[in-house]
Amino acid sequence: MNSVRIGVLGLASAVAGFALSGCFASQPAPECTVTQTSAGFGLSPYHVKLTKIDGASPCGDLKSIAVGVQRSRLPPAMGTTTPVSGGFTLHIKPSPAVDMWNGLVFSADHDDSNNCSAGEDCDTCVASGDPDVDNVCMSVPDPVPRVDPNDPDGKNLVGAGKLPQFPTDGVCVATDFTGMTQNFQEEVVDLVDGGTETFPAITVKEEWTDFEILSTAKAPGTIWRAKLKYTEGSCVANYDAFAFWPEVHCETDADCDPNADVDAGRVLGSGINPEFKPTCDTAVGICTPSVTWDELK
Repeated sequence: MNSVRIGVLGLASAVAGFALSGCFASQPAPECTVTQTSAGFGLSPYHVKLTKIDGASPCGDLKSIAVGVQRSRLPPAMGTTTPVSGGFTLHIKPSPAVDMWNGLVFSADHDDSNNCSAGEDCDTCVASGDPDVDNVCMSVPDPVPRVDPNDPDGKNLVGAGKLPQFPTDGVCVATDFTGMTQNFQEEVVDLVDGGTETFPAITVKEEWTDFEILSTAKAPGTIWRAKLKYTEGSCVANYDAFAFWPEVHCETDADCDPNADVDAGRVLGSGINPEFKPTCDTAVGICTPSVTWDELK
């Protein structure tokens, strides 16, 4: 009888010990991650502040750019269906090359249907969609799409780099980026006055190095920094880049508050990580972290 009781008690202790060890066993380290941005799902790109190291105009005049980011696991090895462990591919789609491809940099007034002219009622004419310049007599430049004949689908506008599976001391370092180069062909546009405007062939290239992503409890893949070498034709400029997500537009610090304040008319907060302690950078109208990289690390 006693031996049975001891056996039952021993089994119960073993089960309890197993349960406790399972609850308090060390957990695997979190993988390297980034916020997946997608315009189609309303997820803003990373806002990237640029600090110029060197470079002249026009390529050295950038203050900030937008960068779309996605992460994908490496594909299975040839002849297998098992995903490769040990790392990811980091995809980035940065402006201004993407904007140039969409025709937002090069433009000409080759369509007068959207213009305001002196013969119209300038008090009601809306030309640009920009509230700062609407209702004025003006012509509106029209976008000119740029095409790389060797990359008509713009696949090389997206960069791909190697991302480790796990962070080291809270940092994931992306390396070996490829892509992000376009050799735009010459474009000749017929203007409304019967003339033409020629946009010469130009090479646009972005080279990213020292790409570090914070992967900590305070900042799980929502902030990164890097160095950018930007080439536009014969112009070359180098920048320090500091990126954060989400990109939230603002006029005052209250617009950046992560917390809602119904009494102040803010039913929702900004959606920004409270650890960023965001404030409004009124020069660009974007909510910006007020804490440093090391403080988030």
